[in-house]
Amino acid sequence: VQFLIHVDKKVPNDYFTGAQRAFQSYENCTFIKRESVHWGGWGLTQAMLNGIHYIEDHDVTCDFLIYLSGQDYPLKSNEDIHNFFKNKQDKQFMEYFSLPSEGWTGR
Repeated sequence: VQFLIHVDKKVPNDYFTGAQRAFQSYENCTFIKRESVHWGGWGLTQAMLNGIHYIEDHDVTCDFLIYLSGQDYPLKSNEDIHNFFKNKQDKQFMEYFSLPSEGWTGR
């Protein structure tokens, strides 16, 4: 398991460096490039893309990517999540569609 951690660029630097220090002994935790994130804005997408670029650039081997934001909390145990994915090779769980789309009005 590899954890890529994004801290919003709007968070004060002393908090960010404190978080880095707190996780420095964990080899499987990496802080990625900071982006300024606003609800519904591009920054969140850019932060996710930065994580994907990190995976590509550092040859991180993974079968699945799970994105959790600060407001997401797993409702299942680690074991349940692992068991769900182990039988779902070559599947994706991301919805996408071309814009404009009849069911999406935008803002």
